[in-house]
Amino acid sequence: MNVPLPDPRCKKYALTPGRGSLRNPAATARLWEQDCRQQWRVLLLLIKANLEAVENGILKPEEVFLPWLMLPDGSTVGQRMCPGIPGALQSGKIRALPFPGSEDGGTER
Repeated sequence: MNVPLPDPRCKKYALTPGRGSLRNPAATARLWEQDCRQQWRVLLLLIKANLEAVENGILKPEEVFLPWLMLPDGSTVGQRMCPGIPGALQSGKIRALPFPGSEDGGTER
Protein backbone atom coordinates (compact mmCIF):
# COMPACT_ATOMS: atom_id res chain seq x y z
CA MET A 1 0.00 0.00 0.00
CA ASN A 2 1.23 3.42 -0.86
CA VAL A 3 0.62 6.03 1.84
CA PRO A 4 0.76 9.55 0.41
CA LEU A 5 2.46 11.81 2.92
CA PRO A 6 1.96 15.57 2.90
CA ASP A 7 4.53 17.80 1.22
CA PRO A 8 6.71 19.28 3.97
CA ARG A 9 7.26 22.40 1.80
CA CYS A 10 3.53 23.23 1.85
CA LYS A 11 2.84 26.77 3.06
CA LYS A 12 0.36 25.55 5.68
CA TYR A 13 3.30 24.26 7.72
CA ALA A 14 5.57 27.27 7.32
CA LEU A 15 3.02 30.05 7.79
CA THR A 16 0.63 30.79 10.65
CA PRO A 17 -3.08 31.03 9.81
CA GLY A 18 -4.51 34.52 9.60
CA ARG A 19 -1.51 36.84 9.54
CA GLY A 20 0.75 34.44 7.64
CA SER A 21 3.77 34.92 9.87
CA LEU A 22 6.69 32.58 9.30
CA ARG A 23 6.93 29.73 11.82
CA ASN A 24 10.25 28.58 13.19
CA PRO A 25 11.64 25.38 11.62
CA ALA A 26 10.91 23.25 14.70
CA ALA A 27 7.22 24.26 14.69
CA THR A 28 7.01 23.64 10.94
CA ALA A 29 8.49 20.16 11.34
CA ARG A 30 6.17 19.39 14.26
CA LEU A 31 3.04 20.27 12.25
CA TRP A 32 4.21 18.24 9.27
CA GLU A 33 4.98 15.22 11.47
CA GLN A 34 1.53 15.52 13.07
CA ASP A 35 -0.11 15.32 9.64
CA CYS A 36 2.09 12.34 8.72
CA ARG A 37 1.02 10.53 11.89
CA GLN A 38 -2.61 11.23 10.96
CA GLN A 39 -2.08 9.53 7.59
CA TRP A 40 -0.61 6.46 9.32
CA ARG A 41 -3.54 6.36 11.79
CA VAL A 42 -6.00 6.37 8.90
CA LEU A 43 -4.13 3.49 7.24
CA LEU A 44 -4.13 1.55 10.51
CA LEU A 45 -7.90 2.01 10.88
CA LEU A 46 -8.46 0.96 7.27
CA ILE A 47 -6.44 -2.23 7.68
CA LYS A 48 -8.08 -3.07 11.01
CA ALA A 49 -11.56 -2.58 9.56
CA ASN A 50 -10.74 -4.75 6.56
CA LEU A 51 -9.29 -7.51 8.73
CA GLU A 52 -12.38 -7.40 10.97
CA ALA A 53 -14.60 -7.73 7.89
CA VAL A 54 -12.60 -10.79 6.79
CA GLU A 55 -12.57 -12.33 10.27
CA ASN A 56 -16.34 -11.94 10.60
CA GLY A 57 -17.07 -13.40 7.17
CA ILE A 58 -18.39 -10.18 5.67
CA LEU A 59 -15.72 -10.14 2.99
CA LYS A 60 -13.17 -12.58 1.63
CA PRO A 61 -9.46 -11.67 1.87
CA GLU A 62 -9.16 -11.49 -1.92
CA GLU A 63 -12.10 -9.05 -2.06
CA VAL A 64 -10.52 -6.77 0.52
CA PHE A 65 -6.98 -6.77 -0.77
CA LEU A 66 -7.55 -7.13 -4.53
CA PRO A 67 -6.92 -3.43 -5.28
CA TRP A 68 -3.42 -3.71 -3.75
CA LEU A 69 -2.28 -6.86 -5.54
CA MET A 70 0.89 -6.13 -7.48
CA LEU A 71 0.87 -6.88 -11.20
CA PRO A 72 3.99 -7.97 -13.13
CA ASP A 73 4.58 -4.41 -14.40
CA GLY A 74 4.75 -3.03 -10.83
CA SER A 75 1.31 -1.39 -10.87
CA THR A 76 -1.56 -2.56 -8.68
CA VAL A 77 -4.94 -3.94 -9.73
CA GLY A 78 -6.58 -0.80 -8.33
CA GLN A 79 -4.29 1.51 -10.29
CA ARG A 80 -5.03 -0.43 -13.47
CA MET A 81 -8.82 -0.72 -13.00
CA CYS A 82 -9.95 2.52 -11.34
CA PRO A 83 -9.31 4.94 -14.23
CA GLY A 84 -11.63 2.96 -16.54
CA ILE A 85 -14.58 2.64 -14.16
CA PRO A 86 -16.24 6.06 -14.77
CA GLY A 87 -16.19 5.54 -18.54
CA ALA A 88 -17.57 2.00 -18.24
CA LEU A 89 -20.39 3.28 -16.01
CA GLN A 90 -21.23 6.09 -18.45
CA SER A 91 -21.21 3.78 -21.45
CA GLY A 92 -23.45 1.26 -19.72
CA LYS A 93 -20.90 -1.56 -20.02
CA ILE A 94 -21.15 -1.94 -16.24
CA ARG A 95 -23.80 -0.68 -13.84
CA ALA A 96 -23.41 0.77 -10.38
CA LEU A 97 -25.30 -0.81 -7.53
CA PRO A 98 -28.45 1.18 -6.78
CA PHE A 99 -28.45 3.49 -3.80
CA PRO A 100 -31.37 3.04 -1.40
CA GLY A 101 -34.32 4.98 -2.73
CA SER A 102 -32.84 5.66 -6.18
CA GLU A 103 -35.07 4.98 -9.14
CA ASP A 104 -32.44 4.99 -11.89
CA GLY A 105 -30.55 1.81 -11.02
CA GLY A 106 -27.66 3.41 -9.25
CA THR A 107 -26.52 6.49 -11.12
CA GLU A 108 -28.45 8.99 -9.00
CA ARG A 109 -26.72 10.24 -5.83
